[in-house]
Amino acid sequence: MIVGFMIVLSAYFFYEYDFQKPSIWISVASVLLKHGWGIILAFGTVGVINHYGWFTRNLLSYDGFKIFGRISYASFVCHIFVLKILMFRSHQM
Repeated sequence: MIVGFMIVLSAYFFYEYDFQKPSIWISVASVLLKHGWGIILAFGTVGVINHYGWFTRNLLSYDGFKIFGRISYASFVCHIFVLKILMFRSHQM
């Protein structure tokens, strides 16, 4: 998590100082930051799957999030039926 915040805050350096455009440093940082987020999320996902890290596991298994999970799944299931109704209604002659 700390590495993620450091990646986000590292972009401040490029906003604060005016580099000549196009700058090789901006393009290198952009590539590294995009791949950095993917690597961090991949390691985080593998860590959650293998039950590493008590903080993330406790955060994701918090009972308050179960309500949001049920609401989002219910809205996902309902929107499929609404889309089907709208699609069939628009194709009638």
